[in-house]
Amino acid sequence: MKTKKDFYKFVNRNKHNIRKFGNNVGKNCIGTALYLVGELPEEKFVYGEQTDSILKNLKEDNVPNLGNLVAWQDGNGETYHLAVVVKTNPTLLAHRYRFNSGFFSKWTFEDVDSLFSIQREDSKVKYLIPSKLQKILDKEAQN
Repeated sequence: MKTKKDFYKFVNRNKHNIRKFGNNVGKNCIGTALYLVGELPEEKFVYGEQTDSILKNLKEDNVPNLGNLVAWQDGNGETYHLAVVVKTNPTLLAHRYRFNSGFFSKWTFEDVDSLFSIQREDSKVKYLIPSKLQKILDKEAQN
């Protein structure tokens, strides 16, 4: 992948693959989001420790830019929901609602946030740049 456009096409192809060929059994929001952005080679259920080991290597962003992961975390920094920004202005997210549930490709940030922020009083939202996108951004910054 050489450009941001290549990355966005990659995410869209993975969204298409989930909708066309995927099933909902044994998948969770974290595995789905990580697959969409290329952090995992396949969509699967991802546990807490696995999540932390992947997310800790990603740079944080200030705003929900296209292609970013959106992580809902509790006060201990544990991620309990993960989605991908697929459109900005308005911000739309692709995510799997729950374990073994359906995949949704265009929910508003506000709708997703209203579902998951209320689950934990101490929750916070982080925007994370996937590693494939970060490599492209780093290259652009050098030019």
